[in-house]
Amino acid sequence: MGHRQDDGQSDMAGVWNDLQALVSEVVEQMNHIGEFRQRTGGLDFQRGLLDTIVVKKQLLPAIYLTLTRGTDVIDVHYKVLINHSNTTEQEMWETLRIEIDETRRVLFRNKEGESLTTERVVFYILRPFLRPADLIKSL
Repeated sequence: MGHRQDDGQSDMAGVWNDLQALVSEVVEQMNHIGEFRQRTGGLDFQRGLLDTIVVKKQLLPAIYLTLTRGTDVIDVHYKVLINHSNTTEQEMWETLRIEIDETRRVLFRNKEGESLTTERVVFYILRPFLRPADLIKSL
């Protein structure tokens, strides 16, 4: 039984590593494509301590995204500062469940119950940087 759990833990570590690499790559691409760079003002990607990724957009509305790895989930946390006079931040959380099927295919299940591949979940997570009004409406 311990072997199966070790496989699961190593699977989840691999999922997290793949997700980090893809988020980093997409943020880098977004920073180099003129249209995206103009819309975001540039994104800052950082690998944090303790299984955390942080992506920041400084232009208003400023968005701070933190992804944190759990046992079989990714916690997604957005903080939004709409204008400089705001003294409080608006926040939104979502937990994405990680599912690995019998064929070892990785899917992320969002709050609507939709299953997303790793590539689609990166777009799903980063979309508020391109469409901040959608995130603000949901707060």
